[in-house]
Amino acid sequence: MNQSPRSDLDRLYRNHNLRLQGWLRRQTECPQLAADLMQDTYLRILASSSALALLRELREPRNYLTTVARRVLFDRLRRQRLERATSKPWPFAPNTRQSPRKNGC
Repeated sequence: MNQSPRSDLDRLYRNHNLRLQGWLRRQTECPQLAADLMQDTYLRILASSSALALLRELREPRNYLTTVARRVLFDRLRRQRLERATSKPWPFAPNTRQSPRKNGC
């Protein structure tokens, strides 16, 4: 049976979403931000045809997923640092304005 790359991504999500979510919560100390970053991680993989093709061949999918999530987190931190330095949103970034959080994270 020939499975699609999206079914590989679905399997990756089902097998590793709780671990990734826990890792991101520990890194950010904010459940809402962790959920956003987790979504961005899977979207980054989904948007990359080479990443989708790679999924079936991965020997350590957890490590790959953590690496992608770490890069997404660092990209978010760089963008926030740049926005603070210039006191205005970076025009080339996707809309990432944070709504006020009830718990302040």
